[in-house]
Amino acid sequence: MVLDMNSFMRNTLARLLNPFVKGEAELFNGLRRHVELAHKAIMLLESLSSNPSGSDISSIISEVSILENQGDAISRELTQEISSGAISTPLIGDVEILVGKIDDILDKTYVLAREMKRALTLCNTPAVSSMVQKNLREEILLTKRGLEDLMGMLDSIIKGEPRSGLRDHTLAIEKLEEMVDDVKDNAIDELYGNVKEMGYAEFLSLLNMIFEADDIMDAIKDVSFMVITILRSMGS
Repeated sequence: MVLDMNSFMRNTLARLLNPFVKGEAELFNGLRRHVELAHKAIMLLESLSSNPSGSDISSIISEVSILENQGDAISRELTQEISSGAISTPLIGDVEILVGKIDDILDKTYVLAREMKRALTLCNTPAVSSMVQKNLREEILLTKRGLEDLMGMLDSIIKGEPRSGLRDHTLAIEKLEEMVDDVKDNAIDELYGNVKEMGYAEFLSLLNMIFEADDIMDAIKDVSFMVITILRSMGS
């Protein structure tokens, strides 16, 4: 009983001095690396949306594909660590969902990249080019800011900074998600307003891109909320 109490006290002291056990620290570092890849991918799409006609579209999409594959490798690595007992059993379900949602951000970014390639190579009309450079670009810029807030949030956790600052990041992400919703709604209104002047392929491609960019921002918000939930469960 004395040994058990001593072990408990050592574990408690270790948790106070360092809020994360080894597996938890590796988890947040892995998530941070994954989000950084998504940020790089979004920056590539930002560049493409700013100057579609002057961009090497195939090269940009290939770079996004490489980043997406690197993200998949990180997700597999984290999933393997989770299944090997790096995370305490009560947290496994939520952590697995979190890893999946982080992976969704980069997966959806790649889907958006492929849709942009189709639109800008197969049906690159003035209407498509205009909406890509205006409406879609605005969504992408807001999404980039959301990823930067998410990286800042994870950096704060990794450094062991006061948890009170995390709320600022989650509120900022929530506000950005609302702004993306507004851009999406306005873009859809504009799209339907011009529907008679477009072909079916143009309309469908633009609609898909608008929704896909919105889905990325939704995933970022979901991740930020899940991170807070998991931290609370860890007692950090």
